[in-house]
Amino acid sequence: MPNLGFDTFHSLAAFAQAPHCGPYVCDAALGQTILEEVRASRQPLFVFAITIEAHGPWKGDRFGPVPDATDLPQGECATYLWHLRHMDRLFGALSRGVGALERPVVLAGYGDHIPCLAGVGDPTLPDPTATDWFVWRSDARQARTPQNLRPEQLHDTLWHTIDATD
Repeated sequence: MPNLGFDTFHSLAAFAQAPHCGPYVCDAALGQTILEEVRASRQPLFVFAITIEAHGPWKGDRFGPVPDATDLPQGECATYLWHLRHMDRLFGALSRGVGALERPVVLAGYGDHIPCLAGVGDPTLPDPTATDWFVWRSDARQARTPQNLRPEQLHDTLWHTIDATD
């Protein structure tokens, strides 16, 4: 990892006691770890985290009936959407947590691929496997114009956001 520019790597062993959602570490546990690292740092810090709570397989019987999802149809899509709710809460918690700091923080998120679920993705798009993404800066005064980018194109937007002095 040092050859990639990372000083620290937290493997799955670091999350041995963390709660799981299905077979994977819950997004909330990952988010808590990220917030602890950011709050403890007194110098610029780059954290790259990969969450896979929402990763498949999304078999409808992964939990039995999907917990706390009575508004969702049961089955694979319900399981996937239930996990996406957790990811949404993760980014909400991160933005609130870092937004309370007295220094600017940039938060970015993206999907590396769409799930292999029937009906997910738009085959009429030029890139039907495209995923949503965001880049947010805690002290930004205005929103930027939305753009369609592939994950490998996000670096320019990310660097521009880090450099921004709005």
